[in-house]
Amino acid sequence: MKYLLTLLIGFSLSCYAQDGALNLTILNNPTLGPLEMSVFLKGDSTNTWVGVTDEYGQVITKNLPQGMQTLQFVYLGKEYGTRDFFVQERQLLSTTVLIDTVLAGIQVNQYGKYEIGAGGEVGTSGGIWVDGNLSVATITRYDIARMPVSFAAEVQSIQEVSIVSYKTPLISKDGGASGTAISRDEIRQMPTRSVSQIAGTVGGVQMNEDSEMGPNIRGARSDGSIYFIDGVRVRSMPVVPQTSMNQITVWTGGVPAKYGDFTGGVISVESISYFDLYRAWKSDQIRSGPYFTYSEPEPEPEPIEESVPDVAEVEIVEPVELELTPEEIAAKERTEFIASLEPRITADRFHPIYENMFLSPSEHPNSTFGLDVDRASWTYVQNCIDRNVAVQRDAVKMEEMINAFNYRNVEVPKDELLHVNVVRSECMWNENSELLSVHLKAMDLPKDLPRKTHNFVFLVDVSGSMSSANKLPLLKAGLTEFVKTLKDDDVVSIVTYAGHVGVALEPTSDKQKILNALNNLSSGGSTNGMGGVQKAYELAEANLDTTKNNRIILCTDGDFNVGISSTSELEAYISEKRGCGIYLTALGFGMGNYRNDILESLADRGDGNHFYINSLDESRKVLVEQVGNLLNIARDVKLDVEFDSTMVTSYRLIGYENRMLQPEDFVDDTKDGGEIGYSHEVVAVYEIQRIHDSLLVENEDRIANVRLRYKPYEAKSSIERTYPVYCKDAIERGRKLNTVVGFGLVMRGSAYSNRLTIEELYNFSLLVKPQNDNDKRLLQLIEAYKNGQVGI
Repeated sequence: MKYLLTLLIGFSLSCYAQDGALNLTILNNPTLGPLEMSVFLKGDSTNTWVGVTDEYGQVITKNLPQGMQTLQFVYLGKEYGTRDFFVQERQLLSTTVLIDTVLAGIQVNQYGKYEIGAGGEVGTSGGIWVDGNLSVATITRYDIARMPVSFAAEVQSIQEVSIVSYKTPLISKDGGASGTAISRDEIRQMPTRSVSQIAGTVGGVQMNEDSEMGPNIRGARSDGSIYFIDGVRVRSMPVVPQTSMNQITVWTGGVPAKYGDFTGGVISVESISYFDLYRAWKSDQIRSGPYFTYSEPEPEPEPIEESVPDVAEVEIVEPVELELTPEEIAAKERTEFIASLEPRITADRFHPIYENMFLSPSEHPNSTFGLDVDRASWTYVQNCIDRNVAVQRDAVKMEEMINAFNYRNVEVPKDELLHVNVVRSECMWNENSELLSVHLKAMDLPKDLPRKTHNFVFLVDVSGSMSSANKLPLLKAGLTEFVKTLKDDDVVSIVTYAGHVGVALEPTSDKQKILNALNNLSSGGSTNGMGGVQKAYELAEANLDTTKNNRIILCTDGDFNVGISSTSELEAYISEKRGCGIYLTALGFGMGNYRNDILESLADRGDGNHFYINSLDESRKVLVEQVGNLLNIARDVKLDVEFDSTMVTSYRLIGYENRMLQPEDFVDDTKDGGEIGYSHEVVAVYEIQRIHDSLLVENEDRIANVRLRYKPYEAKSSIERTYPVYCKDAIERGRKLNTVVGFGLVMRGSAYSNRLTIEELYNFSLLVKPQNDNDKRLLQLIEAYKNGQVGI
């Protein structure tokens, strides 16, 4: 009977086998309302219907072949484009697709201008609604400049169309004009900040010694040139913040006389329109889910010495203020607004997370993965909620949240380095499931055992992006406090990088020299992060001492914009250095351009770990209090959980998506696992669905076998231990564990949360008895999240 049931279960769950899945949320753009949309999988000759969205705009498309797949979206019988997705085997990707149902109504009229024609949601008969009145449909860039922002956000089609206030280009190259266009990406990488300085990088343009005057073009005086902002001529060199520049075009010759009486050239500044920012936000929605991703402006950076006139001096000069035209006033107001809005658009980046799917033990009895102790996600989530910033879906990494809390005391036997307890718990979001949690504990550093001497390279990002108070100043304060705790024979060297890379401090044990070098660090310039990484490894290898703890401590926001900057190139370089006895710890700072994806890749490939530092207390916890973060006790740590298909119908590993291994990799010591330090505690959680037929289940039956494999820090051979889980083992309530996991599932909008709401989670969390400040913090943040303090 038991054998027959196993066969039936295996047959019914065959859909779990080799394919992947997508959890799509399809929303109207930009109202973010759900759309009833049919989804088709495009093939070479025919399209296959795979699902239709529900009342929430969601559809889970299962059984998709592994690899790149193209999905087609159909609404009310009309196709609204396609999108490519990469499908991973046995994993599910959650993402949001924004569909603009007005797009099909956009037309070009007889005058060559854009209209919103019949069929659009916000307009009819070629018009749009403004304050309840039907208005004309022709919209120019000048109209956008005057348009109230509150209305502009509701014009659904503008962001899809390039709209300008002139039918032909300002200056046509076909007419013999010559010039150079500098894009926004190029502008952002320049250390210069003013329009004049940027224009000075073009051939034929010379900077004026007086910084308040414009450049000389073709040898003419600075007042011999003319200037435009978004097609509107202005009377002097425009003052536009660098963050508001979309493109600067410098025309140096062949400009038709109809553009004015001038002897120099033309400098035309195209600013970032509201819709450029709106598009950026929308693309972030597609990547991160249907949540707002605006953030508070960063604290004002420390002043950087530049050729900027002092405010008091400007007031003393008392220049004659020219009367501006309405067009100039509109351009000025829009530029100021954009400048104030730009810092609120977060550019924080995370690897997309493909959630592990439910698997059948009859087809996939083994779940194998490497263990690590990164905890950056939980600290970042706290920072977001504290700052009233909504949490991006992929910022929530389940294993990092789970590992940020203590759940039970695991006693490590005296003759062991690591030990495991396995616990069964209730599952609060699905009464038909239970949680199986594997709790690993590393031994504490013996009090009578001298700590291994440190040999550290501090790799410090001193680029301009690190000027905010929560970046370089916090970094310096944290490292200064850490250095004061080092032993007299610990060795530290410092490598810095901005546009250029240098060794700020050669290896030394002199604490005062180290502190002085840290105190002298200042920010400015672009970010040659890869050059810094290469220099740090060169210095570490040149001073490698196998009797010491050799480690690079990278401190950065991760915004590499010079040299190698793609994650694949970074991974390839760091992988070459793995196994040389040098470990890497990556500390992330700041918000707005925090590159978690890069820092995570560096840490994983560098046999290290990654933490997010948002306060001096967190720096102290990571660097000083938790010694295991910088001192390993075991490496290549792996877990393999083998489920009995006669006891378990399906299981799902929560988190560790990027640490998954093949079952055969468990005993292959050439396959990289994770690193564990002294006193570290790591937890892995499974949601499992069991067979509850009392005739088939006996107390001595095993639910699963948990196997642990690792190498002691300096050993070459591995140690393996097995921990069985029986049906007779008691099921605990596990309220804190359920609360932590549930909170992560809610913030991710996980397809596996059984539609758990934040209100349900909050009510459940009231049953948790906090044991420490971290537990209290968890409950406070759940309440804050429920009260809508994160912009949802």
